[in-house]
Amino acid sequence: MSQIGREGSSSSYIAFTTALNLISSHFISFESLQSLLARRITYIADTIHTNTHTLSSSYRVKMANLRKQQYYFLFFVTIYMLTGVGALVLAKVWLSQSSVGAPREAVISRSIEEAGAVIGGIVAGTALIGYVGGIAPIKRKDFLIAYVVLLITVIFVELGLGGVIWFKTLRMRSLFQTQWLTWSDSLKIAFQDMSTLTGYGQCCGYLDNQNVVLSGQCATVPSGFDGCQEKVSTFADLYLRKLFTSLFGFTIVNVFVFVSAVILIQTRNDEERYIRIGKKEGRTYSNAI
Repeated sequence: MSQIGREGSSSSYIAFTTALNLISSHFISFESLQSLLARRITYIADTIHTNTHTLSSSYRVKMANLRKQQYYFLFFVTIYMLTGVGALVLAKVWLSQSSVGAPREAVISRSIEEAGAVIGGIVAGTALIGYVGGIAPIKRKDFLIAYVVLLITVIFVELGLGGVIWFKTLRMRSLFQTQWLTWSDSLKIAFQDMSTLTGYGQCCGYLDNQNVVLSGQCATVPSGFDGCQEKVSTFADLYLRKLFTSLFGFTIVNVFVFVSAVILIQTRNDEERYIRIGKKEGRTYSNAI
């Protein structure tokens, strides 16, 4: 009996020990699971925070780049507007003096002066449209597109006008010989008595004292002075070269303005796409320009 009792007690001890080990094993597994879940939650939270910080940093970088291109654009638009205002003012001054009989009338026709005034007004108006679009490029894309279209039109018009003036320099002698007959006497006298052109003094008529306006030192025929052909051609050449060089210079400015506008439009398109994707993911943007 005692032997049987001892065996029963030993079996009970083994069963109890086994039960404790199982409970302990289950307890440790629960703790491990709890620790794993805690680490996983922490990792997810850190990932969300990192992604949010990365997205925020990326947005700030994009906005900084957009603002830089915006400042460049507004700078070039300002220069562009100044060229338009300058052309408009100069054309208006010339138009107001067109009846005085200045030698400039022989070189720059009234139609060219009027064309200069129109181009200057268009340039100034185009620049205003550029300002409206450049201040808020994301929200006012249509203004930027209209600005680029008008800018391209202005470039071609200025090139066309510059070409017309340049071709005029190629046939000045024959052109002015015909026009001398149609000029007013006051304009002819202005060329005959002109003393401000370096290297040229008194002259009479256009070719060999022909079609002379009897005035001043040209009152007697023959006067003993050469004709005014060289003086008129040199004056016109200097005037026209300055004029079409200025027009081509304006065109170069316009090309830089055009490039800055294209870069700004491309940058705002990228930013707009980024904002659109962000809004689909639930992000908000309160400082978009």
